[in-house]
Amino acid sequence: MKMAGKMNSKHKKRSNPILWVVFAIVIPIMIVIALIIAALSFAGFEVMDWLKDKGRNIPVVSKMIPDEEAGPSLELVIEDLETDIAVKNADLKLIEKENEDLHGTITQLEEKVKHLEAKVAASDLPEGTATEEKDMLKELAASFRTMEGKQAAQILEKMSHQEAATILAQVSSKVRGSILGAMDPEIAAKLTKNMLQQ
Repeated sequence: MKMAGKMNSKHKKRSNPILWVVFAIVIPIMIVIALIIAALSFAGFEVMDWLKDKGRNIPVVSKMIPDEEAGPSLELVIEDLETDIAVKNADLKLIEKENEDLHGTITQLEEKVKHLEAKVAASDLPEGTATEEKDMLKELAASFRTMEGKQAAQILEKMSHQEAATILAQVSSKVRGSILGAMDPEIAAKLTKNMLQQ
């Protein structure tokens, strides 16, 4: 038993110097380093950047320091691409809506033209119908005046040449020029020829 007691006391003496080194030397050194880093940071010196820069030159430590110059992460790239896709989808929906509106306008104008054709085709028109036709034609021509030349050209290209020439004859030369300029050259030439014949 005395042997066991002596061994325990020797073991205690061995562990005491290790604890003494930790508490007397290591912990105070760590506290001093932390105070120095805090003081330098407060003074405006970028301690962490300096440590990272120096740590990149040490073989084992350099693998633990993240590389900030690697570029954006994959998540950021994916997020940017998803944002671009959302914007393009919104643009596509807007274009589709404009296309539907244009088709609606074409349909309305075609109905007006059919109505005018039906009036012209009827031979037993009562008196005063000629003024109604002129009013309807003026109204139709007015709707073309307010449109952009490209839209009006697309609509007139789908009509018969005689109908389109009749409508073009009712608009001003400036509007007529912008509409004919936006058309296919062959169709514009035929419409101009029909207008001259009228």
